[in-house]
Amino acid sequence: YREDGDITTTYDMRVYSHLDRFHQAKEAAEILSANGKIDQAAADTFIAKMDDTLAKHFEVTRNEGRDIAEFTDWKWSTLK
Repeated sequence: YREDGDITTTYDMRVYSHLDRFHQAKEAAEILSANGKIDQAAADTFIAKMDDTLAKHFEVTRNEGRDIAEFTDWKWSTLK
């Protein structure tokens, strides 16, 4: 857990501590790529998408004081 004494959103605290689903998904892609389970280029593309989402979160949270819809409106869905 990391804390700097800032006032922020609940989800932002997870992001800051790298406990959110986007950081976990990046780590999974890195592990799968390192073990040859997925192509490095595919992993890099996926990780870049997660980084873009996290950058958007950072901007919106700091400038508007709220979490982005990718966090707040996300729902579990059945795998097909």
